Amino acid sequence: MHIDFSTAKGRSSYRFLVGAIAPRPIALVSTIDAAGQRNLAPFSYFNLMSAAPPVAVFSVTQPADRAKKDTLTNVLASGEAVIHIVSHAIVERMNLASVAYPNGVDEFARTGFTPVPSLQVQPPRVAEASIAFECTLIQSIPLGTARGAGTLVICQIRVMHIDDRVLTADSMSIDPQALDAVARMGDDWYCRASGPAVFSLPRIHSDRAVGVDGLPAALHSCGEWSSEELARLALAEELPSSDEVNEFRSGHRLATRQTLAAIARQHLAHFDVRSALLAAICASQAAAEQSCVTI
Repeated sequence: MHIDFSTAKGRSSYRFLVGAIAPRPIALVSTIDAAGQRNLAPFSYFNLMSAAPPVAVFSVTQPADRAKKDTLTNVLASGEAVIHIVSHAIVERMNLASVAYPNGVDEFARTGFTPVPSLQVQPPRVAEASIAFECTLIQSIPLGTARGAGTLVICQIRVMHIDDRVLTADSMSIDPQALDAVARMGDDWYCRASGPAVFSLPRIHSDRAVGVDGLPAALHSCGEWSSEELARLALAEELPSSDEVNEFRSGHRLATRQTLAAIARQHLAHFDVRSALLAAICASQAAAEQSCVTI
């Protein structure tokens, strides 16, 4: 299947787009109108775009029943907004805030969220949210006029509020398990960024990774390693020398191919790529020797 967006109908293409570009973090955005009336609404076209200066962007799509959504009207008029990260603990109230209430309805009251004063902007914060960003408007960019067309709202983050309970033990970063953030999928689906869904990969701080094409040919041809395993092995900054391979093999003289491959996978699981590569090369040698004996 393929979709040509020059001829695709809007609603059907929308469902494929939001189902494919997922998960998407959710911005729960509070604003106020000229009369000081509070507004609160969630948006899943949202992300961090810069750290220095800190800039977040969310997009407000064109509704079918009015010129602009209240959030866009308010942020364009006031130049201020507070963006909250949605955790699983507040997901039902976030969903209730997505109701297209008439202009002038206080979504804080309708959803049961508690408004608390912000430090540098007029819109209030949601007390129940673990993380909030007080923002000022840098620029808005309309992307079209049809239903579903977005207007990018580019915001500079002035103040970040963090509940201490979602910090790591050293208070140097955010603990994803404690934050338990919720993200938007396609149709009516959501997901949680916590539990077994969260995993880590080693940060690559070097430009010297050998790459998959730099691995010994035997690792490709032996059939032992998946493409993903080869990619992790390829993070090694250099191939081990023949002396290192011989020394490793001597220390595992009685190990079979299966045992050596298991040792390699144990090292891979702990991101010890160099030791894993040594074991993997020795496993491929053992496989070749076993093949020769069989013949």
